Amino acid sequence: MDILREDVTQLEAVIGLILGAAGLAVTLYFGRIPLKQYRERQSVDRFLRTRRFMKQATSGLRARAVVEHRLSIPEPEMPVIALPNWVLKQPLPIELLEFDLSPATDRAPNSSNDIYQSFRRYLPINASGERIARYHEAVSMFDAPKNWFDAVSYCIRAVRVSAGHGVTLSLGASRYWEGFDATQSLSHEAAHLYLKTSGRKITGKLRRSLGDPLDFTRRECPSGFATLTIRRGAAGATFYLHRRDERVATAQNRTSVVPAGEFQPSDDSRYATVQDLDIWRSIMREYAEEFLGLEEARVRRGAPIDYLHESPYKELEQAKRAGTVRLFVLGFGVEPLNWKFTIQTVCIFDDQVFDQIFSEMVPENAEGFFELQTLHRNNLLPFGGWPFDQETVEGYLSDEEPGSTSLLALALAWKHREALDLDYS
Repeated sequence: MDILREDVTQLEAVIGLILGAAGLAVTLYFGRIPLKQYRERQSVDRFLRTRRFMKQATSGLRARAVVEHRLSIPEPEMPVIALPNWVLKQPLPIELLEFDLSPATDRAPNSSNDIYQSFRRYLPINASGERIARYHEAVSMFDAPKNWFDAVSYCIRAVRVSAGHGVTLSLGASRYWEGFDATQSLSHEAAHLYLKTSGRKITGKLRRSLGDPLDFTRRECPSGFATLTIRRGAAGATFYLHRRDERVATAQNRTSVVPAGEFQPSDDSRYATVQDLDIWRSIMREYAEEFLGLEEARVRRGAPIDYLHESPYKELEQAKRAGTVRLFVLGFGVEPLNWKFTIQTVCIFDDQVFDQIFSEMVPENAEGFFELQTLHRNNLLPFGGWPFDQETVEGYLSDEEPGSTSLLALALAWKHREALDLDYS
């Protein structure tokens, strides 16, 4: 069904390109619009049709990207680009994941450098007849999602896996739109070529010019996280999945583990940039937004978040310190399609703690909705998740719908279920 839906989307995009060009040509012929306006409209239509295909038909694009990057994928059943030691042999307690912040002067080239000049031909022409310079500028003008703002974001510089036990990530403070330009330019070029070649090719000049997807010195590479949430009870465990819609800027119309998001500080201040260099804080903020439907943390004004005294952060902190919430790192990887770096984690809640913290769980939030077996529930309990068992997990792992990093988080959690105390066999 996914393949059929993608074929239909691809056909619609091609037909749209033909009809759009024909319509504009007829209008131009009869003199209803000047040549400059015709070129502008044609370039905008082309840009938007490619984006529509990119947002609605991602499984074929991702599958093609996996094929074209297969030599950089260490484990075929876990389709992310990584070094062999990035897929950890055992779950790593979050306390053993460390971070260091690179100086502001230590920056990768931004997306306006010479490497990206070849990509500009895919961007629309503005009203003055000039080519738009940056991808996010074109999106802001013609296709801005509801959740759309620039902010400080952490970009990966290096991954150091120690010979003993621990990992250090070197990160730089960049801007969200810098990373968005870098990753989405690759996705857009891939979508354009996929349409042009009927799915045979996604590699173009930009992808070739950037070279090694693990060379973080040539581009600003944003970092994100994909967290598999598991509720652990005496009789079994369950997990949760989320469907992102087109209100978000990336990974639209995709099923993912939850919470997932950008690794960012809670606001743009220097204080937050330093203090929030902690993946657990980002995950807690996403729990507040995605499970409880609370407002985006960075819309606050004034004092920073008090993680020790504000709900639900204080309850999450207390549970983590008591050992009733356990967070582990499972691995690291780069998405084959857009080359974004992601940290795969699993967060395991004891059932009573989960039910208490998320008693007011929402079925839909500002980014999408949960994929649930039923919307019926006891008013005092959260919605039920999916059984963390072989049949359910393997069913999702064989599905083309979830993203590569979400599949990796689910696959690694299942692989390490005994070490995570989740083996009920």
